Amino acid sequence: MRPPSHPPPLLIWFVLLVLLILPAVTQAMPTTTLGVFAYRNPATVEARFTPVIEAMQWALPGQDVRMEILSLEAFDIAIAEGRVDFILTNPRHFLAVRQDYAVSGALATLKHIQGGRYVSSLAGVILVPEGSTFKGLEDLQGADIGVPGKRFSGRLSDSGL
Repeated sequence: MRPPSHPPPLLIWFVLLVLLILPAVTQAMPTTTLGVFAYRNPATVEARFTPVIEAMQWALPGQDVRMEILSLEAFDIAIAEGRVDFILTNPRHFLAVRQDYAVSGALATLKHIQGGRYVSSLAGVILVPEGSTFKGLEDLQGADIGVPGKRFSGRLSDSGL
């Protein structure tokens, strides 16, 4: 017995259906990337900010929202290459990014509560040895001081020290 010369109609319909559906299935969802400053080890940062990703995913249906945890150096590269859509970083780094790249203003900021009140300013600490002659910022003029990096020096860099 010879096989039929034409495929069965059901098989033809199945192949056509697969060909019509396949492009929609294989097409990736648009991706939105939140770049997060790696202020601690990546596992800690990921655990802390996964709820932010989940909230963004809920607020942006049809988007694949993902997190990229970056050092400051990697952040600059990612921003320059356009790999991040939103950034979550420290205030000083944000000011540097805003100065160096065409980004919009802050969309949100974290509010801290201290003593039952919202604290809207950042605090810093300057440590000196016990018995030091340094008593105020003016005493630091011309002195050698250590900071974790220029991007972390906050208002100290604005004071001319």
